[in-house]
Amino acid sequence: MTIVKSHVCDMCGGPLDIDLDRQLYVCSFCGVTHDYEYFREDDVRVKARTALSAGEFGAAKDAFEFILSKDPHDFEALCGLILCRNKKKTMSSIMTGNGVHFSEKLEELVFAKDNCLPEHKDYFEKISEAARLFGKYKEKQAEVDRLESKRSEEAKTLGALKHDYIIIDNRFVNVLDDLMEEKTSRGTPVIFGIIIFLMIIIIAVAAYGAWLILGAAAVIAVIAAVVAIVKKQNKLKGIRLDIASSEKRMDELSDEIRNKKNEAAEIHAMYREKKEEISDADPLKNEVVA
Repeated sequence: MTIVKSHVCDMCGGPLDIDLDRQLYVCSFCGVTHDYEYFREDDVRVKARTALSAGEFGAAKDAFEFILSKDPHDFEALCGLILCRNKKKTMSSIMTGNGVHFSEKLEELVFAKDNCLPEHKDYFEKISEAARLFGKYKEKQAEVDRLESKRSEEAKTLGALKHDYIIIDNRFVNVLDDLMEEKTSRGTPVIFGIIIFLMIIIIAVAAYGAWLILGAAAVIAVIAAVVAIVKKQNKLKGIRLDIASSEKRMDELSDEIRNKKNEAAEIHAMYREKKEEISDADPLKNEVVA
């Protein structure tokens, strides 16, 4: 049973429900029934408008369905079903705020396009096109959000790389720090081995005057320092390459975001134009009170 509480029973004062299946008005309290013709159709239209204006969308929907049961092509009733589905009072209000609140595949919209009179076809097609455009706009916006999230993550990566580079570059100027960072295969700092080796050489020199050994030790120490420094340079070079790659990805993402935003803006401009066309062509904009 489809119900609209828009009439009062003359027997008990209770609300009358519309039973579309049996084509009757039925009192939910005393059970009295009336044919549709008991009330004029114009009265039902007034009730539908009143319920819609009051935000009583369930009651308005039932009244519009009653009107369509008499005339399947009724323009106001077809619009009314769309409004009730979206819980809006006017067609223009559907496309304000967060934009179109329904898709081009909305059941009530498809029904309206299939059942309206030829002179109203273009109006519902415009609504369908507006819904399609706003759907595309939301898709573009979602792509922008996704790309901006990727760019934010890439920015964090780039920041970490630059931070590491500064730390390592500062250490590079201090050879002792570099040597302290280098480890042998056993995990002990290279500098410890060099110090021990030099101590042995110094003792040997003091005992035997072996200047040749001291010279060899000095050469070994210099070679170890150079190796450590070269390794640091290679590490810095690798980080510079990573930084360059990250900056390139940032630039590519920024370009893609800019292009997507431009596409979204173009689609939204077309949507706004279509929305204005719908507003100008709406025969009910001065009849249904928001």
